[in-house]
Amino acid sequence: MPDPITPELSIPWKVIATSPDMLDVTYNDRRYPYIWRSSLALSVFEPSENLPSGLCDQKLAFIKLTCSITGYQPAEGEGEGVQITFPNLPQEELERVLTEYWGCYGVLVNIAVFPLGARPLNFREYPHILDFLPKNRELVRPVTSTGEVLTASTASLRLDSGLTTTQKNETQVGIKGGYAAGDRGGWNVEGNIEHTWGSSTEAKSETEVAGGAERRLSSGYSTSVDHLYSLLTGYHAGTNRAAFIMLPRPFMEEPTDRRTFVRGLRAIEGVQEFVLVVSRPVTMSGLCIEASLDTAHLPEQVSYDHVPAQYERRDARFTTTVFAPGSVFAGIGTQTVRLEDSPSAIFRTPDGWVIDRFTAGGGVEEVANRSTVTANTNLQEYNFGAVDDRTARVTGRLRGRDWGLDAESVFMRDYIVHMRSEVETNSATARVSTSMLTTSRHLSACYESQDGCPQPPQLPLGASTDLQHVREELLDTIGGLPGDLYRTIMVRIKTTLVANASDRATRPPALRFTETDYFKDQVLKTLSQSQKNEPLSAIESIAKKFAHLSQLTIQGVLDKKLVTLRSELGLSSEEAVELRQSIIKHVGGVRE
Repeated sequence: MPDPITPELSIPWKVIATSPDMLDVTYNDRRYPYIWRSSLALSVFEPSENLPSGLCDQKLAFIKLTCSITGYQPAEGEGEGVQITFPNLPQEELERVLTEYWGCYGVLVNIAVFPLGARPLNFREYPHILDFLPKNRELVRPVTSTGEVLTASTASLRLDSGLTTTQKNETQVGIKGGYAAGDRGGWNVEGNIEHTWGSSTEAKSETEVAGGAERRLSSGYSTSVDHLYSLLTGYHAGTNRAAFIMLPRPFMEEPTDRRTFVRGLRAIEGVQEFVLVVSRPVTMSGLCIEASLDTAHLPEQVSYDHVPAQYERRDARFTTTVFAPGSVFAGIGTQTVRLEDSPSAIFRTPDGWVIDRFTAGGGVEEVANRSTVTANTNLQEYNFGAVDDRTARVTGRLRGRDWGLDAESVFMRDYIVHMRSEVETNSATARVSTSMLTTSRHLSACYESQDGCPQPPQLPLGASTDLQHVREELLDTIGGLPGDLYRTIMVRIKTTLVANASDRATRPPALRFTETDYFKDQVLKTLSQSQKNEPLSAIESIAKKFAHLSQLTIQGVLDKKLVTLRSELGLSSEEAVELRQSIIKHVGGVRE
């Protein structure tokens, strides 16, 4: 008789490392670490009983990386106890710039596992990542006049025994990982995705591997893992490192009270967790884990310029002439006719042309009236204009004369129709121009497994919140359709994050916020023309090594981006920053 099934127990995760400056180590001082800083935490669980026999000489470990993803605020980025003061600058504007919230619109996570101790030379003796979740998260949102349908893709892995495929109308964002002990031992990681304000379709597949069809579960473990509702792709399973890129999801059709960028991209904020299944030789007593979190940020105030589509334009004229038969005595036999019944009252555009309704008169204007006095007097319900994109029409009622001595009732008026080509000569474009700041967090720790329990390292408490450097890129993007613009922006975010994390030779220098082009531009806006025209020779605090630049003015330097200063003036990155900071401190009234 099989053993009864008992409830699963939550995985006993053990936190082995966390961002030290995010720990509050002083009780009851009513002060907390900065909230607008991203942080990392590493947790480990190592199953030690009833492992699958197919593992041979390998040992398993679950690793959970918890990423708290926030925006960036310059005042907090300067570090604990640091005050930014520029007494000569408008204080309200300075406060706005320093407290402006830069939402997060891109995330790159890197995590790697290494042997504890000496580095082995053989691949078989190196730890590697068997699997991880989430791997991929794609969101497709077709919008129709009757509503929206969200389609999401997700995958899951479960090492038990069986194969299932399910379809759901409602699912939930999250993944579950666990280890099942007892006769039917095994480990599993599952994933799913949900939204509840529309209908969704999900295809979910699970693969199970276990030993014994008649044996039942006696005990087990499970855990919940938090997801952020955004685009995500994971890379490099099977190696000793994994990378995850997260990009904002487009949301173009609905107004929302959530923070958005250029009416389209949702900011990425909250907790995102990653679960990795790591295999290592049984002779390896522990692991070293290294993780980094790079985030891309854009300000709330973004320059967004829309250039409408351009068309070929031309005008056409037409004349409407209508005669109303009249009487010679007291209106006997006088007739009333409708203007629209005359063929001359209808104008149709040539092929390839439409009426431009955004011009004067809605695209149709009256330019001359050659009607008789009788016609002008007897005209009723008169109107003219475009009835559709291709047709203009004149309407009204015209009564003939009543007496023989009166002039005949003849309506004759001239009209001009403003037309444009149906095909655009230049498509509509939108341009976004702003600074993009990237920040980086790093966390590493080693642990040794003792009796199946990971022993974390000794970490000192009370780490201060240090200066958070940023790297700046100019995001100057032009797109046609809104989707093209958002796609280009996301590509720029992705390439910038990857380049900053991998290519140290080409990435921009690490800066304080007050050293960025963005801050320099805000300062320049507050200066008077006389301040801008001041020569560098009048600034005593500028170092002597810049004496050859004394003929330049403050505006001549502050008008240039940092990269332009380096190339045009032959300065290093450090020298360009030093020169510009000397000027900003001078105009800001900072005393050295």
